[in-house]
Amino acid sequence: MANFLAASVGTAFDLPLRVLRGLADLPAAMDRNMRQTNQLMRESHEQLALMREQADAMLAQMREMHAVAERLHAGSDPLAEAARLAREQLAATHAELVRMNEQLTRLIRLGEPIERAQRRGERFGSLFRRSQREDAERRPPGGEDTVTES
Repeated sequence: MANFLAASVGTAFDLPLRVLRGLADLPAAMDRNMRQTNQLMRESHEQLALMREQADAMLAQMREMHAVAERLHAGSDPLAEAARLAREQLAATHAELVRMNEQLTRLIRLGEPIERAQRRGERFGSLFRRSQREDAERRPPGGEDTVTES
Protein backbone atom coordinates (compact mmCIF):
# COMPACT_ATOMS: atom_id res chain seq x y z
CA MET A 1 0.00 0.00 0.00
CA ALA A 2 2.97 2.19 0.48
CA ASN A 3 3.53 2.07 -3.22
CA PHE A 4 -0.01 3.03 -3.85
CA LEU A 5 0.27 5.84 -1.41
CA ALA A 6 3.56 7.03 -2.84
CA ALA A 7 2.11 6.92 -6.35
CA SER A 8 -0.98 8.82 -5.23
CA VAL A 9 1.07 11.48 -3.46
CA GLY A 10 3.46 11.69 -6.43
CA THR A 11 0.54 12.10 -8.80
CA ALA A 12 -1.05 14.66 -6.53
CA PHE A 13 2.12 16.80 -6.58
CA ASP A 14 2.94 16.06 -10.24
CA LEU A 15 -0.38 17.30 -11.61
CA PRO A 16 -0.22 20.77 -10.03
CA LEU A 17 3.42 21.06 -11.12
CA ARG A 18 2.48 20.23 -14.70
CA VAL A 19 -0.36 22.74 -14.52
CA LEU A 20 2.01 25.40 -13.14
CA ARG A 21 4.59 24.57 -15.82
CA GLY A 22 1.84 24.76 -18.49
CA LEU A 23 0.69 28.11 -17.10
CA ALA A 24 4.29 29.34 -17.15
CA ASP A 25 4.72 28.18 -20.79
CA LEU A 26 1.35 29.65 -21.78
CA PRO A 27 2.57 33.21 -22.49
CA ALA A 28 5.42 31.91 -24.66
CA ALA A 29 3.05 29.57 -26.55
CA MET A 30 0.54 32.41 -26.98
CA ASP A 31 3.34 34.69 -28.17
CA ARG A 32 4.50 32.01 -30.65
CA ASN A 33 0.90 31.50 -31.84
CA MET A 34 0.45 35.27 -32.23
CA ARG A 35 3.68 35.55 -34.26
CA GLN A 36 2.60 32.65 -36.49
CA THR A 37 -0.87 34.19 -36.83
CA ASN A 38 0.64 37.57 -37.69
CA GLN A 39 2.98 35.92 -40.24
CA LEU A 40 0.02 34.09 -41.82
CA MET A 41 -1.95 37.34 -41.89
CA ARG A 42 0.95 39.15 -43.63
CA GLU A 43 1.28 36.35 -46.20
CA SER A 44 -2.49 36.36 -46.74
CA HIS A 45 -2.43 40.13 -47.18
CA GLU A 46 0.41 39.83 -49.74
CA GLN A 47 -1.49 37.12 -51.60
CA LEU A 48 -4.64 39.23 -51.56
CA ALA A 49 -2.69 42.21 -52.94
CA LEU A 50 -1.22 40.01 -55.67
CA MET A 51 -4.67 38.62 -56.48
CA ARG A 52 -6.05 42.19 -56.62
CA GLU A 53 -3.31 43.16 -59.10
CA GLN A 54 -4.06 40.09 -61.21
CA ALA A 55 -7.80 40.83 -61.09
CA ASP A 56 -7.15 44.44 -62.13
CA ALA A 57 -4.97 43.25 -65.02
CA MET A 58 -7.68 40.79 -66.07
CA LEU A 59 -10.32 43.53 -65.92
CA ALA A 60 -8.14 45.80 -68.07
CA GLN A 61 -7.72 42.98 -70.61
CA MET A 62 -11.45 42.34 -70.54
CA ARG A 63 -12.11 46.04 -71.22
CA GLU A 64 -9.68 45.96 -74.15
CA MET A 65 -11.28 42.77 -75.49
CA HIS A 66 -14.71 44.37 -75.15
CA ALA A 67 -13.54 47.44 -77.07
CA VAL A 68 -12.06 45.23 -79.82
CA ALA A 69 -15.27 43.19 -79.95
CA GLU A 70 -17.31 46.40 -80.26
CA ARG A 71 -15.11 47.61 -83.12
CA LEU A 72 -15.38 44.23 -84.84
CA HIS A 73 -19.13 44.26 -84.42
CA ALA A 74 -19.34 47.82 -85.76
CA GLY A 75 -17.17 46.81 -88.72
CA SER A 76 -19.23 43.72 -89.45
CA ASP A 77 -22.37 45.72 -90.30
CA PRO A 78 -20.89 47.32 -93.44
CA LEU A 79 -19.38 43.97 -94.39
CA ALA A 80 -22.74 42.26 -94.04
CA GLU A 81 -24.37 44.99 -96.12
CA ALA A 82 -21.69 44.65 -98.79
CA ALA A 83 -22.17 40.88 -98.83
CA ARG A 84 -25.94 41.33 -99.20
CA LEU A 85 -25.44 43.75 -102.08
CA ALA A 86 -22.95 41.38 -103.71
CA ARG A 87 -25.47 38.52 -103.44
CA GLU A 88 -28.15 40.69 -105.02
CA GLN A 89 -25.75 41.68 -107.81
CA LEU A 90 -24.82 38.04 -108.38
CA ALA A 91 -28.49 37.11 -108.59
CA ALA A 92 -29.14 39.92 -111.08
CA THR A 93 -26.08 38.89 -113.13
CA HIS A 94 -27.24 35.29 -113.14
CA ALA A 95 -30.72 36.30 -114.30
CA GLU A 96 -29.18 38.41 -117.07
CA LEU A 97 -26.95 35.52 -118.15
CA VAL A 98 -29.95 33.20 -118.29
CA ARG A 99 -31.83 35.77 -120.42
CA MET A 100 -28.83 36.19 -122.74
CA ASN A 101 -28.47 32.42 -123.05
CA GLU A 102 -32.12 32.14 -124.08
CA GLN A 103 -31.67 34.92 -126.64
CA LEU A 104 -28.55 33.30 -128.07
CA THR A 105 -30.39 30.00 -128.33
CA ARG A 106 -33.18 31.75 -130.26
CA LEU A 107 -30.66 33.52 -132.50
CA ILE A 108 -28.96 30.23 -133.30
CA ARG A 109 -32.31 28.65 -134.13
CA LEU A 110 -33.20 31.64 -136.30
CA GLY A 111 -29.80 31.55 -137.97
CA GLU A 112 -30.08 27.91 -139.02
CA PRO A 113 -32.54 28.55 -141.94
CA ILE A 114 -30.39 31.49 -143.06
CA GLU A 115 -27.33 29.24 -143.04
CA ARG A 116 -29.17 26.62 -145.06
CA ALA A 117 -30.29 29.31 -147.54
CA GLN A 118 -26.75 30.63 -147.74
CA ARG A 119 -25.40 27.13 -148.47
CA ARG A 120 -28.08 26.68 -151.14
CA GLY A 121 -27.17 30.08 -152.62
CA GLU A 122 -23.50 29.10 -152.68
CA ARG A 123 -24.36 25.83 -154.43
CA PHE A 124 -26.59 27.67 -156.90
CA GLY A 125 -23.85 30.24 -157.50
CA SER A 126 -21.26 27.53 -158.12
CA LEU A 127 -23.70 25.77 -160.48
CA PHE A 128 -24.36 29.09 -162.26
CA ARG A 129 -20.63 29.85 -162.63
CA ARG A 130 -19.96 26.32 -163.88
CA SER A 131 -22.81 26.69 -166.36
CA GLN A 132 -21.38 29.97 -167.63
CA ARG A 133 -17.92 28.43 -168.00
CA GLU A 134 -19.38 25.50 -169.90
CA ASP A 135 -21.31 27.90 -172.18
CA ALA A 136 -18.17 29.90 -172.79
CA GLU A 137 -16.25 26.75 -173.62
CA ARG A 138 -18.92 25.61 -176.14
CA ARG A 139 -18.93 28.84 -178.15
CA PRO A 140 -16.54 29.07 -181.04
CA PRO A 141 -13.67 31.46 -180.49
CA GLY A 142 -14.64 34.03 -183.13
CA GLY A 143 -18.32 33.43 -183.12
CA GLU A 144 -19.63 35.87 -180.69
CA ASP A 145 -23.26 36.54 -180.73
CA THR A 146 -24.00 39.63 -182.61
CA VAL A 147 -26.97 41.62 -181.76
CA THR A 148 -28.21 44.11 -184.29
CA GLU A 149 -29.40 47.34 -183.04
CA SER A 150 -32.10 49.10 -184.87
